[in-house]
Order: sequence, then C-alpha cells, then structure tokens
Amino acid sequence: MFSWFTEDATFPLITGFFLVVTLLGLAAYSREKIILYGALAVTAMCVLTLITETLIVTNKERVQETLYNIEKSIRNNDFATTFTYIANEDTIGDAKNHTDGLVCEQCSIISLDNIEVDHYAQPRTAVADFPVYGRVNIFPSAFTVRVVLDMEEDATGNWKIVDYQLIDPRTGKVERTSKSP
Repeated sequence: MFSWFTEDATFPLITGFFLVVTLLGLAAYSREKIILYGALAVTAMCVLTLITETLIVTNKERVQETLYNIEKSIRNNDFATTFTYIANEDTIGDAKNHTDGLVCEQCSIISLDNIEVDHYAQPRTAVADFPVYGRVNIFPSAFTVRVVLDMEEDATGNWKIVDYQLIDPRTGKVERTSKSP
C-alpha cells in the first residue's frame, strides 16, 4: 500500500520543501510564531520521511541491488561470483560452458523499471524484465538484449536466479533460455 513511499520519497520531500518555504515566507511577512512552528514541524516531518525511506529496504530494492551486483561481476569478468547468484546446478553448468573463454568488454543495465515481486509466495519470487547493453569478445559489435529473470529468495534472504530468457528486442524472438540445449 505504501510502496510509492518506501520505494521513492522524492515527491513527499519536494512537497515538504515547498511547504516549508511558503510557511517561512508567511511567518516572515506576518510575524506570527505559530506559522514558524508549523514550518519547523514540516521540516521535522521531511527529515523523518528521509530517514524512514533510507531505513526501509523493500524486496524490490534488494532484487535491484542483486542485479547491479551481477552486472558488476560480469563487467569485471568475475564469472565465479556471477555463478553464486544462480540457484540451479544445471543452469550453473550451462552458464560455465557459455562463458568459457568469454571476455566481457562492456555490460550495463539500461533500466530496471520492470520488477514484480510476489510477496505472498513461499519462498518469495520475483520477475525482472530489463534491457542490457553489452560487448563481448566473440561478437564483432555491441548488442542490446532483453533479459527476463525469474528469481527466488533463498533461506538466507539472498535472491537467486531460477530461470532466464534472453530476447532479441528487435524481433521479440527468444534467443536463449535456461532450458536451451
């Protein structure tokens, strides 16, 4: 219900800032202390909002953090770390086969706007659908691919990849899945 608040408190903070400026202007013009107290109360609420937003880490933010950690490990060609984010041993074996001799020259997630977390599933699951821009030594030019990851929260609270799809964004054709031969 309050995911808009816990995910991003920008709007309440901007509104609070303008309200404080308005109240301070009114207090200076009218010389009423009650308006000054109102401005101080709004300032205190803005600070509390910022602290609360910083302290609450939602599942969506934890999934985003995991995906950025995976991006960093791929960009650094640290595939051993990347494999620790995969839940299935068969998928790890497949990933090891595909990364043998691979050198990543560039890897960046374009945007992580489409992450859906199922809070009611046991264990919690998430689906992340996002574009990735990359360049590797086995392809002559850079490429963009749409990645769809099915993820699951393990017993320690870490998010692991259960299934994946790589989709060509121009054609919509699925290029590779965890079930590909």
